Order: sequence, then structure tokens, then C-alpha cells
Amino acid sequence: MNDWMTSMGAVALLRLDEDKQEIHAKANTLEVPIEWLKHLPETLFQYFLKHYSVADREYQALQNLVNIYIRNLEKEESKLKENIKWINERVKSTCDKVKKYFPDLDAELINCMSNIKIAMESKDTRKLEDQIGRLYQIYKQQKIDQKLTLNWVKATLLSSAAGQASFLNVAKNALSFKEQKSLFERDYILPVLWELRLREKFEKGDEEEIEALFKIGEKPEYAKSWASEKKKSKLSWYEWLKTVPECGLIENQWGTASFEEMHFVPLGMSVSNAYNYAWDGNLQAVQSISALAKLLLLLSPLGTYRYRRPSKGELVNVFGFLHAESSCQKTFMLNNQFSNSMRTDTRFSEAIRDSFGKLKEIENRRNEVTVLIEWDTDYKAKKTFLEYKSLNPNFVDYIISTKENVIEKISPYQFREEIIRAAFDNLDCKNLIMKEMHRIMNLPTTNRDTFSLKNALIMREHLLMLKEEKNLLTEKTVTEKMYALGFRIAQTLGGKKEEATDTLYQAPNEKKLTSTAYRLLNAAKAGNRELFFDTVVRLHLAANMNVGKNLVKAVDLNTSDKEFTSIALAFIAGLTPGKKQIIEETEVKL
Repeated sequence: MNDWMTSMGAVALLRLDEDKQEIHAKANTLEVPIEWLKHLPETLFQYFLKHYSVADREYQALQNLVNIYIRNLEKEESKLKENIKWINERVKSTCDKVKKYFPDLDAELINCMSNIKIAMESKDTRKLEDQIGRLYQIYKQQKIDQKLTLNWVKATLLSSAAGQASFLNVAKNALSFKEQKSLFERDYILPVLWELRLREKFEKGDEEEIEALFKIGEKPEYAKSWASEKKKSKLSWYEWLKTVPECGLIENQWGTASFEEMHFVPLGMSVSNAYNYAWDGNLQAVQSISALAKLLLLLSPLGTYRYRRPSKGELVNVFGFLHAESSCQKTFMLNNQFSNSMRTDTRFSEAIRDSFGKLKEIENRRNEVTVLIEWDTDYKAKKTFLEYKSLNPNFVDYIISTKENVIEKISPYQFREEIIRAAFDNLDCKNLIMKEMHRIMNLPTTNRDTFSLKNALIMREHLLMLKEEKNLLTEKTVTEKMYALGFRIAQTLGGKKEEATDTLYQAPNEKKLTSTAYRLLNAAKAGNRELFFDTVVRLHLAANMNVGKNLVKAVDLNTSDKEFTSIALAFIAGLTPGKKQIIEETEVKL
């Protein structure tokens, strides 16, 4: 399972087996009992109901909306109207789906929706909660919850991997829960079991047993065409099966289906359009996969966690997956911890730290490459979002370190997440920090958190050192030294910052310092070292202080642009008047 696609499917199987624990992971392979596979249709469909129940999710969502409605009863009328609108829209959306498949419930649902509206308009919270409970009882009826949940899982999760294949086709939505389960068994489980039996007979070289498998009633659709091709070849079954292409994803498996869009939408392409995927434009040479690989690809979304992440200025839904090469068990543990952390509204950066931190408690060695894959597909629009991020082991050690970690001291959380993502992408976060500095300078003095900037700059300096494979310094960083210098100059020229209490008031000296910090920031952005150094020298003269050697490095031609940025931004952060300019009491040599 060295490929991330099949690795997702392997994690899905392990999650489906968490109750029974009959599957055993050894290195990068899974030992799956045949009997377990036979019961997979029932296991899988019950898993859908247990973990993705639409009835439970809708009830929880309505409870949250009702709680907001109750809190806003004594507030502005406009907010109350907005809450009422949200509740009505949520109720109507789900009720319409129920009525589509169960028209006999039309009158009861209309009555329930009407009572909910009346309860909200009359501000009768007890009646409102009673009607929400009544609605939940309707949703929770077995046939209704099965229908809504399965349709949601198919549309939101599984179709992102397998499009409209088999029971995922929207035309199959009208089928019952049991009928769709049978369709899944026919198209995905039967071929796997048949191929495993065929492989067993093939390895024994039992010609008669192989022939018998092609004559039984329950066999895959392609078995008939195989029998026809074998007959034309005049070879024995044993010799003919040697000519069947190997699966491109799993060893010791035959390629019984083309790797195309209907099996894995993010990377597949319909065979008729796959000329660039085939050697010499030969569509017959398109990569093949086995029935087992096809099953793993279908289940792959269940091995991930779905969340929202920023992309090009907007939030998009993605499937996130941590793939550790050479270890199914490690990958399983990483992704379970990641999912658990994200499910409790933990921030992305903290979820990553939790995942690796938990693993470190169990094993002290982490030499394998770990990759974060984020992907999603819009099947109708034929659009795929896919990003790979290789996680440097040193970076992983850094973000879970309690000694050197400064991540939790960076705020607001959106800024912290942007820096972490930039680090994952191996990008210098200086532009993000400059943008945040500009935002902070526009705030009233007592709302400026320049201490957060200091920690962001320390983290940047640490990441640059890790990128260059340098050991983190035990003494103070350039950032800490320059921040302390800027802070002391600000204290000398502007006085104590705690004196300003009115968030709209800013003392004249603080205005001058802010204006100077603006000029320095613009000089740093432009890389104008001379202007930066000239302004800093003037500040030292005004404060009656000597210019330190670290500042002289700012105009040294041997100083890299990255180091100049570290010096400049740290000094500016310390100079900017704010509410959290904190330095240690111990003397810092500048």
C-alpha cells in the first residue's frame, strides 16, 4: 500500500474493522480475512448510518440554531429574523428531500413546519423545541434515515472518488437501502472474491479448478470475454492468465479494469479521452487495476477527513490525508488522531501537532517520508483540486516541540494557520508577516498585539534554519535581539505604553513612532537597506543610544535578503507601540 490512493482505502478498511479488529496490518500490507470481505456490504452500509446519519446531523444542527434563536430573543429584531430564516430554510430543505421519496408523509411534514414557524413568531421556545423533537422522530425512522444518509454519503463522499459508477449513479437513488447494498455487493465484492479464488487456483496450477470458476453462475462480467479470448488463443488457462496485464496499484493482482474516471475521478480519465495516458496513443495500453484496487479507490474518502481550507482567497472543502510510506498502521494512527482533532473544532495546525505528537509517544523513530494530501473533485464540472505536501521530519519535530514551539503564541488563529500552510508549501512567510504588521499598525494602540508578531518572526527564523538543515540556536535569535532593541527605543522615545487606556486615543509620541514604523516597513518591503539604516540611525541618535553590530549587518553586502528581512521586521515589531511588547529582564547584547 505504498501509493497514497490505495493507502486511503486501507485506512478506510481499518476504520470499518475497528469494532471487530479482524484485519491485521503488517508493514505496508493488510491481511484481510475472506469472511470479513463477504460481510463488508452489511458492515459498510451500517457504518454509513452510524457515522453519517442525516437524522442525527440535522437534529444537532437545528438544536444549535434554536439555541442561537433563544439567545437572540432579547436582542435586535433583525438578528432574530435572520435566525428564523435560517431555521425555516434548514427545515424546508430536509423536509423536501423526505417528501420526494415518502409522499405519504407530506401532510405531517407540512403541519410540523407550520408549527415551527408559529412557535418562532410567538416566541414559544418550549413548543419550538417540541416540534424540533417531533421532526427528529420523523427523520429517525429507519427507512427515512437510511434513504437520506445513503444519498448524502454517495453525493458528498463516495462520488468524489468514483463519480457515478454502480450504485453511486443518481438514477439508483430511488432504489431501497437493501437494493443498493446488493448492487454494491455485485459490482465490488463479488469480483474481489472471484479474483482471489482464481489467483489461488492459478498459483496451484490447477487447470480444472480454473476452468470450473469460469463456469459458475456468480462471476464478474469480464469473465465471459476472458473465456472467449482464451479460447481463441488455444493456450491453457494457466498460460493464458500469464498474459493478463498486472494491476498498476497492487502487486500480485491482475488488471481486470482500466484505470479511468469512473474508478478514481481525481486522477482518472475516460478511456475514450486517454490518448495522452497511453503509450503511443494506444488506448488498449491504458493502465489496468484489479477488483480489489477498484474497491479501495471507492472507499478512499472514508479513510480521510473532510474540512474547509483556504485556497486563493476563499474557503474550499477538501479531503485531508496523511500518508506515511511503508506503514499502514502508522498511517492509520496518524489519520485517526488527525480526524479526532479536527472533529473537535481544533485548528488545522494544532491537529497536525496532535497527530504526530500522539505518534511520538509510541515510537521515537520517524524516518519515513510523510505526505499530506488534500484533494476534492467536482464531478459535474470535471474539476479537481489536488495538493501534495511532503512533511520534513525536522519540521514535524519542530511543530510538536514543547521547548522551542511558539505556534500557540501567534494570534489571531487565521494568521497562525496561514504561516503553517506557507511552511508546508516550503514558502517564506515574510509577506504574510508584513501584511499582518500593516494590519496591526492600523489598529488603536491598545489593540496591537506586537508580541504575536515577535513569535511569528521567531518561527520564521527557525523555519529558515531548518530549511538550511542548521541546528536551532540555544542562545537568543536575531529576532529576539532586534525586537528587544526596537522595544527599548520605543520606551525611550514614547514612554510607557500602559499609559494609554482609551482605545481611540494615541499619544503624540506614539503617533510619531507608528509613522516611523510605517516608513521602515515600506523600506523593508522594497529591500531599501540604505533608507532603513538611515532611519534607524536617526532613532538611535534621538534615543541617545549606540548603533549595535546587528543593525550594521543590515547594510552589509554579505548579509542575505532573508537575514535583512529578519533584522528589519523584528526591529519594526519591537518599535511599534502596542499592548504586548514583552521582553525578558535579562540583558540582551545588541
